[in-house]
Amino acid sequence: MARPKSSQHELKRDEILDVAAQCFADRSYPAASMNDIAAACGTSKARLYHYYESKEAILFDLLDRYTQRLLAVIGQVEATAQRRNLDDRAALHELVRSFLDEYEHSATRHAALLHDTKFLGEAQRELILNRQRDVVSAVTRFLRRAYPARVVEINQTSVAMMLFGMINWTFTWLRPGGAMTITDIVAGPDIGDEDRAFIWGEDGFDVPFQADSLAMIRDVGFRELDVTDLTHTVVMLQETILQASYRHKTTLVEAVGADGWLAWVEGARDYRRLFAERKLVSLRIGTHRA
Repeated sequence: MARPKSSQHELKRDEILDVAAQCFADRSYPAASMNDIAAACGTSKARLYHYYESKEAILFDLLDRYTQRLLAVIGQVEATAQRRNLDDRAALHELVRSFLDEYEHSATRHAALLHDTKFLGEAQRELILNRQRDVVSAVTRFLRRAYPARVVEINQTSVAMMLFGMINWTFTWLRPGGAMTITDIVAGPDIGDEDRAFIWGEDGFDVPFQADSLAMIRDVGFRELDVTDLTHTVVMLQETILQASYRHKTTLVEAVGADGWLAWVEGARDYRRLFAERKLVSLRIGTHRA
C-alpha cells in the first residue's frame, strides 16, 4: 500500500512550481530545462524527478493549481458580496480588486497561463482552457449584472476581454510602491441623461462622478492623491482638433469620406461643449501605492 504524500511533500511542490514559473518567465518554457529548474531550486535533477516526471508535468501542475485558484477567488468574491450585501457594481469592484491582489503575487504563474498552455498535451490543454472559459464566463456574469443596459449578449465577450486586458497588464507597467500619474475623465455635477447617452453611444463608457472615481482609486490601495484639473486644457485641445479638421478637410474627406469627416467634427464639437460646460471634467491624478 502506497504511503500518502506528506504536507512537506506538497510544500516542496509549491516551491518547485514557484521556481519553475520564474524559469519559464525568464527563459521561456521551451528554452527552460529540468537542469535549469533543478539548479534554480538548489537541488539535483534526480531529486527534482522525485517530485515531477517531466517538465510538462510541472507545467500542468502549475496551471492546474493556478486555474483552480482563480475559480476559488471568484467563489470567495461571490460569498463576500452575499455576506456584505453588496450591490452588483460593488461586487464587480470587489472582483477586480481580488484579481489584482492575486495577480500581484502570481505574476509568473499568470504569464505561464497566458503563454505556455499551448505546450500541454491535448487532454490537459483542454482542461486548462475549459477552466479559463469558466473564469471568463463568471466575469461576464459580474459585468452583465453590474451594467445590464450596457453589457449585452452582442458585446459581453469583448467587454470582458477588455477588462481582463487591463487587469493582466497592470503589473507589466505598475512599479509597486512607486508614483503613478493617470488622466481620468469624470462627470461634472450638471451632466444629464442625454449627454450620458451621447458619451455611451460615441465611446461606449459610462462616465463616473469624480468622488466615485477617486474612491475606487483609493479602494484598490492608492493613497496621497494629488488632483489637478486639466479641463481647460482639454477644451483648448478640442478647439485645436476642430480647427485642424476644417483646415485639412479636403484631405480628410478623401481618406474617410464626407460622412466620416462630418461625424468626426460633430464629435469634437460635442466634446468641446461638454468640457466647456464642465459636464465632463479631466483630472490628472498623482498617487502612490500604500
